[in-house]
This record gives sequence, structure tokens and C-alpha cells, in this order.
Amino acid sequence: LMGQMLNPVYEWTFSKGLKEQNGSESTIYGGLSLLDIGNDTTAAFFNGEDAYMECGSKINMTEAFTFHAWIFCTDIYRNHSIIFAKGSEQEGIYAFSVNQGYVNCRMSCGDRNYIEMESRNPIENNRWYCISITRDQNIIRLYIDGSLEKETKTDAVKQSDDMVTMGAASHTTGAEEVSAFQGFVNSIAIYDEVLNERQIKMVSNLSFSEDLASNEVIDYIPEDAFAWEGHHYDCFQTCVSWEEASRYCEGIGGHLAVISSEEENAALYDYFMSTGYESAYFGYEYQEEQGTWSWVND
Repeated sequence: LMGQMLNPVYEWTFSKGLKEQNGSESTIYGGLSLLDIGNDTTAAFFNGEDAYMECGSKINMTEAFTFHAWIFCTDIYRNHSIIFAKGSEQEGIYAFSVNQGYVNCRMSCGDRNYIEMESRNPIENNRWYCISITRDQNIIRLYIDGSLEKETKTDAVKQSDDMVTMGAASHTTGAEEVSAFQGFVNSIAIYDEVLNERQIKMVSNLSFSEDLASNEVIDYIPEDAFAWEGHHYDCFQTCVSWEEASRYCEGIGGHLAVISSEEENAALYDYFMSTGYESAYFGYEYQEEQGTWSWVND
């Protein structure tokens, strides 16, 4: 059987490095790192703080496009955490993000107006998802794992020469609050044609190992983590509440630090004092029903 070869005009596979495959200028900022996620496969890890990539200014979403990405979130509860965006205070922007657990698409349609579309179903932390967004003339469609989630109509989408970024927004996307993406990206591909649902399913199946497209947590150990007695500890600036800090640690395969001995307490105290932080969350929580405090691993 003969079939059409689907070739993206822009592609990041993150199989060999943190660079775009087809010639667009990509610049890395902050703590963006390439990590082994198993089965001889790597992914880019965005720490939700200062990690992002600039992808040049020429990537515009025209009247016919398909955007395709494999993502693994470790904190879905952020507001408009940017996967891929062209941001500006002017016309011609777009933003694909995860917003409080839902996949979100925003696109400028002129006169400072925007269309916004959000998935019907929420996604989860610690699971790989294949996200696809297409524009076929005045119809924009959103797919998750090859299945159509939602579609909406739009007027002409404006173009601009503003910076395109991955993992964070360069300026603004029209959202009231925008945050950095926290999690893994295995690949992103952009096509200058509209893939139909059959093609999207085919690309989804070809672009990533089925063994990794599962609900398994990725164990992430930061390079500068403090090692003690077979355990690893690190401090993050990302979280503003105990609940958020707990979700973050669980999302990268760990948990808030639990202290089980005087020796561990002394080692962690010395490490914490060396970081320059003034306070931190630990895995000690109040059990309201019992009226007692306990460690999260009890």
C-alpha cells in the first residue's frame, strides 16, 4: 500500500538534544534539561520556574496547520501553563496550555479579540498525553490521544513576528494569569496542513512508544539534589502552599521530605541551611478527622 508521507515543517523530538530538528533557531533558558525517561527514550523537563525555550519568531499558525505534542504534566493545577505560545501585547498571538487540568487553546482573531477553546475532559498528572490542535479554514479542533475533544469557529487568525516560546510565555497571551509549564515534553511537531482524525491517530501511534504512554510516574532526581543514606532531597521555589508542594513532589516520583531519625534531621538541617531558604514544607500534615499530626508515609 502507498500512503502520504507526513512531514512536519517544525519538529522537536528531544531524542538527541534540546534543539529543533528542522532549522528554526532555538535558544534554551533556565533549568531546561534533557532526561532519560526509560526504554532508551529522553524528554525535555520543564521545572515550572525558569526553564523555557525560545523558538524564533517565524512560526505562525496559518489557515491550515496541525500542532502535535506529547506532554506529561507534574502540576496540572496551574493557570494557563504554557506548552507552546507566540506572545505579544499586539495582534497575532496564540497559546496552547494546560489550564487548571484542562487543555486550552487561545488564538488571536483581530481587533484584540480571541477565541478560546478548552477540552471537555480534564487530564491528569503523571500520565502521557498526545495533544493535537488543527485549523481547517475557520474551524479549530482539539484532540487528546487521537480523539476529538472539541471544535470551534474563528475568524481570520492574525500573524505576527513576535517571539515563539515553549514552556513559558514571552509576554502575554491574553490570559489573566499565565504560568510556566511543569513536566516533560517528549516531542512537538507542526505541520502546514490539516491532518484528519485518522492521520492524527496514526501520527500519535508512530511518534511515541506505547510502553511509555501509560500512567507511570517518572522518577526525576535533580542534578544538584542532596544525597543521604540512599535518599535524595532538593528544594524548589515553585510552590506556594503545602498542597501544591505535595503535588509537585508526587508528580516527579517522590514526596515531601519525611524525617525518621535524629541523624536524618541533622543532615537535612545542614543541607537546608546551605540553600539560603528561610522556610520549607515537609511531609508532616494535620489529620483533621483524628485531630493529630502524622508523616505522609505513615
